[in-house]
Amino acid sequence: MKKLLRGVVAAAVAVAATLVAPVAANAQEPCPAIAVVAARGSGENGGGNWAPQNYGGPYWSNGREGPTLAAMFHYFESRYNWDTGRSLMNSVKVLGLDEHKYPAAAPERNITPPTDFDSAVNLLREMVLPQAALFRDSFVNGTHGVLSTINEYEGATGCHPQYVLAGYSQGAVVMSGVERTLDRQGRLAGVINLGNPYNTEGVPGRIGTGLSGKGVLGWTPMRAGALSGVPRIEYCVADDPFCDLNVRKYINQQPVDGSAHGSYFRWNSSRAQDRDLAARIFASWVDARR
Repeated sequence: MKKLLRGVVAAAVAVAATLVAPVAANAQEPCPAIAVVAARGSGENGGGNWAPQNYGGPYWSNGREGPTLAAMFHYFESRYNWDTGRSLMNSVKVLGLDEHKYPAAAPERNITPPTDFDSAVNLLREMVLPQAALFRDSFVNGTHGVLSTINEYEGATGCHPQYVLAGYSQGAVVMSGVERTLDRQGRLAGVINLGNPYNTEGVPGRIGTGLSGKGVLGWTPMRAGALSGVPRIEYCVADDPFCDLNVRKYINQQPVDGSAHGSYFRWNSSRAQDRDLAARIFASWVDARR
């Protein structure tokens, strides 16, 4: 009889555990309305660049989104709170691509921003030729990494949110490889690119002051905006050589801001109205899904 009672109790405990465990997990981190898969720029690897971030509500990132995108998400939260008195990011989970899924190779910090025509040509040589293999491998790994990050997150949490792809510089290139896949599946709510090397004329969603030139990869067939019809933010700051390489400026010896590529949401070199526009567009995507 005692053995029977012990068996019944053990079975009851096992059943209770299966019922309580998901509730406890969900209580710690509920399913978000939007999950942002975020790819940092080249050179944003390791150290303080990878500090986990809380942008609002119960969600923490792994920090692998890097400092530029982290600054963007903090700005989005601050702008929304100022506008509405409420939190935006309490409905948003940020999933940074880790170093195994996306190495962010070809460090941009070793590339000097051009100051004249000759240095602009050298930038193209440095970007396209010597580092092409590293860049290609990082792109391929990152593309697969986006989908595996999504699958692992959904498998671990049981959540199936809508997704936004966010990339800075090389990260924007990586995200372009999975747009069509997620769009066909009806899972893609929007795209955010900062300093996109694929930037070119006629791309939907372009904002910022960097609209006079073209990205260093803008001449290639895979251009920003050509892969899906979802809403997008293509943010380019003037003189960012990766998204606004304007050869005419160098020929005419016009002044160029060599710090532009690192300025997104980091300090006030870009216009406040552009940052605010990006914040409010993203907020509209989140509000439509919560």
